[in-house]
Amino acid sequence: YAPEKHKIFIDRSFPGDTLVVDINKWLHIHLTAEPDETLEELMERHLGRHLDRGDSIRIEGFELSVEETSLIG
Repeated sequence: YAPEKHKIFIDRSFPGDTLVVDINKWLHIHLTAEPDETLEELMERHLGRHLDRGDSIRIEGFELSVEETSLIG
């Protein structure tokens, strides 16, 4: 018998230029990131490409998805 892992559901939206360190602080979590890495940069580094609307990725047990993208860039 293996006890179920506790799951926490956090439904929040952040702009891509939000620093991962700030998200970690606000939500009391720990996503491993480079110093001064933004949420967009973290996701792009793990995907290996630029983000598109609808992209979804699981990083360290957290599912992150892109709801909107900028027309600039």
